[in-house]
Amino acid sequence: MFNAVLLLAEQFIIERALSSASPVTNKSKASLGLYILAGFLLCLGVGFMMFGLYALLAQSFTIEVAAVLTGGICITLALLMVLGALLVFQFKRKKAAHLQQDAIEMFHQFFENVDEELKEVVAEHPKLALALASVAGIFTAKRFF
Repeated sequence: MFNAVLLLAEQFIIERALSSASPVTNKSKASLGLYILAGFLLCLGVGFMMFGLYALLAQSFTIEVAAVLTGGICITLALLMVLGALLVFQFKRKKAAHLQQDAIEMFHQFFENVDEELKEVVAEHPKLALALASVAGIFTAKRFF
């Protein structure tokens, strides 16, 4: 029974501690608006640069070849950016998995130590342990739920 409660508590703590979903983004609406504006201006600048590249290539090549070269350069740059993003996400995912595994091992060790320490006390005073566990459960429920 006590091991089942420890496993539930361990799972709850791990989910709370390692959750990737944050209820609050800590970003203000003004900064979010500025990021959107910066992204729009970046896209506009890249568009003008691509048009300029097309116009430059159109002077040396036919219109069709200039369009193909401009499109090929855009696609190559996009593929390089996607590859870079995938590498960054892969690195972050591996690092997060490693940290999560370390945290799980730490929690297992912690609960094993707690189980060893409390096993004798609970065996000597089962009613007091039940009352304390009930009070702790009520406080935990009020805090987290």
